[in-house]
Amino acid sequence: MYPTFKLLQKLATSRVWVCCCLFLILTVSESAGQVLTTRLVYADEQLIRNMEQALNKNWDLDNFFNNGRVFISDDDGTSIWFVITSIVETETEQIINFKTRSISLKLQGQALPTLLGSFSELERLTIGGSASGEIPASLGNLSKLTWLELDGLGLTGEIPPSLGNLLLLDYLDLSDNALSGQIPETLGNLSALEILYLDENQLTGTPPASLSQLSLLRLLFLRNNQLRGEVPIAWQAFSGYSTALVLDQNCLTLPL
Repeated sequence: MYPTFKLLQKLATSRVWVCCCLFLILTVSESAGQVLTTRLVYADEQLIRNMEQALNKNWDLDNFFNNGRVFISDDDGTSIWFVITSIVETETEQIINFKTRSISLKLQGQALPTLLGSFSELERLTIGGSASGEIPASLGNLSKLTWLELDGLGLTGEIPPSLGNLLLLDYLDLSDNALSGQIPETLGNLSALEILYLDENQLTGTPPASLSQLSLLRLLFLRNNQLRGEVPIAWQAFSGYSTALVLDQNCLTLPL
């Protein structure tokens, strides 16, 4: 149900962005009887160009940026949305500033670009297909991120502790990869988190007691890992939060 809600929410919000942006682009303003020209400024333009090159894509970016579009799409499943951050009027022009709000990519074995961590206004990041390598620690710089979906990519290595910096995150899905090592204690900092999928990996050690601090957590999936030891007694707090825990196919025991 949660992914369905996400899709409906995205579609509804996207329509607002498109209508708003088209209205602004197609409408000229008048100041003191003088018609203002409109100039569009994409703060992340160079980042987008660098990502296109890193992923060996062809997004026809010259046409995109020159024609004031707010949505990049590709037949392979890529979609990148932009949102207006400010509108500034001078004596001669109206300047519309854009930032990247949502990125959805479908990879074909490439590594996740480290530069993804440089999109300072990004709120949603979804990667599909298949990828190689590890989760970039730079994703921990995305302080406005609310949704991070990296499931089923074949990612390896450990979960970066820097993901604990994403204090607005409410949905985190790292399931069905080949992630190893222990679950970082820092994930207990994600005070807005509601859904956490870490199942179908190769995670080891004892689950951290710090997760019991996640009072908004409604679903925690840890099944089919290599977790061992006793479930932290602090997790008894989850019963008060009405949190659903799925811990099977590990070697965990419950505290007496």
